[in-house]
Amino acid sequence: MPKYSQSLEIIAILFAGFPAIIIVNALYINLYKANKQEKKYVYTVFFMCFVSAFLSIVAILIDKNINTIALTTTISFYFWYVYSIRDFPSFKLNLKELLFLVLFLVIYFFCINFLAGFFALLTYYLFILIIIRLVYKSELNLLIKSIFKRTQQKMM
Repeated sequence: MPKYSQSLEIIAILFAGFPAIIIVNALYINLYKANKQEKKYVYTVFFMCFVSAFLSIVAILIDKNINTIALTTTISFYFWYVYSIRDFPSFKLNLKELLFLVLFLVIYFFCINFLAGFFALLTYYLFILIIIRLVYKSELNLLIKSIFKRTQQKMM
């Protein structure tokens, strides 16, 4: 395990891209398929590969550090997330979503850079829950009511 410890920094940077990766892989890809836009999806994938490669080359020229390349990869995923919104007019990047993503990234990078171990994990989850409560209050209340309603129905 010690020989892999250097990769933990890279993995931590790449994990910051998970919200964007999840939306791209779970939502956008299926929407391209459902809307019969496979050609547009293939074009988008090639374009995003170009963007990612370009950012990585720039990162290498500026700073020959593997962490910088990992950061440009994470940035590429967020770029893909924002870029693909234009293909689906019913989706818009709203203030709530943008606020959540920015606060998520700030908290995530704060926790991985300034806190350690269990305390970092606990702090991260606590602040994410607070952010969800503040940003998505009505959606959270609706989800909680739905869960309680299903639980009560199963008990009867």
